[in-house]
Amino acid sequence: MSSVNSESNTNVDYNFPKLGKSKWIIAISSTFVFSVFLYFPISEKINNTLQGLLASNPRCAISYEDISFSFFLPKIIVSNLNIPGRCMGNGQKDIFLKETFLNIRGLSFTPFGPHFLLETELYKNKIEAYFTIGMGSFALNLQEAKLNLKNLKELIPMVKLEGDVTIDALVEFDTKSITDLKAHIYSKDLIIPAQKISAFSLSPLNIQNFLLKANKIGSNKIQIEELILGNTNSPIRANFKGPIKLNQRNMAMSQLDLLGEVAFSKSFLEKYSVINLVMGKFTKKDEFYQIKLTGPLTRPNPTSPR
Repeated sequence: MSSVNSESNTNVDYNFPKLGKSKWIIAISSTFVFSVFLYFPISEKINNTLQGLLASNPRCAISYEDISFSFFLPKIIVSNLNIPGRCMGNGQKDIFLKETFLNIRGLSFTPFGPHFLLETELYKNKIEAYFTIGMGSFALNLQEAKLNLKNLKELIPMVKLEGDVTIDALVEFDTKSITDLKAHIYSKDLIIPAQKISAFSLSPLNIQNFLLKANKIGSNKIQIEELILGNTNSPIRANFKGPIKLNQRNMAMSQLDLLGEVAFSKSFLEKYSVINLVMGKFTKKDEFYQIKLTGPLTRPNPTSPR
């Protein structure tokens, strides 16, 4: 019997299993991430971060009721988060989020810090985005986030809109300002329902297409690369591009400097003949009136470009 045991022992392989380089990297990375989140006081980190936001910008006093940590599918739960409307501009309503879940997804290296899948609900729209907390900076990444415009009427009170928009965006910011932005927002079913705008009564307008492409340039400007409204079958078509000078303290007062053109369908002009009088001061090329938009974001001032 002893000879058999001795022979068996000599056949035991005590070497590490041959997993391959890529599998070893995954295993080591997973162990590291698990260790960090096991011992790192992540709830305290989130709480301190929000407190830092409050201290750095008293005008935009974000508040919340509680932060808790769940070990089941590890996540941070932020209860009753309130973002004052003045953060977006004077006259805007507060944004209230009953529950916001930050599902732990490991570590990010750009910026370096805890990485989360953020889940919440905004006016009956379910929102998912990747959220990273860095050293004094934050990153929010939305990938094909779909929003129903009708449900967002409280956020866009100046005009009623219907249809769905899809948002791809990456926003990086610190405790005081937006430091980077890339956005691609589009819709195929945009409708302007019947309403009164500046004492002008409109019937429903089936705009259909909407496209906005923008990115941050320099220290304080957003470049609108494309702003397209409508198609050849739409009652209104528009195309604009140019910079917006950011007002980081009051986004609604950011200054426009856009060049573009607007055209109206024959049936629209027949129904609203007053448009010809209103647009008569603008230069017309083919079907399109040439327009420059300046002034604050919420009160654009159309003039003829020089």
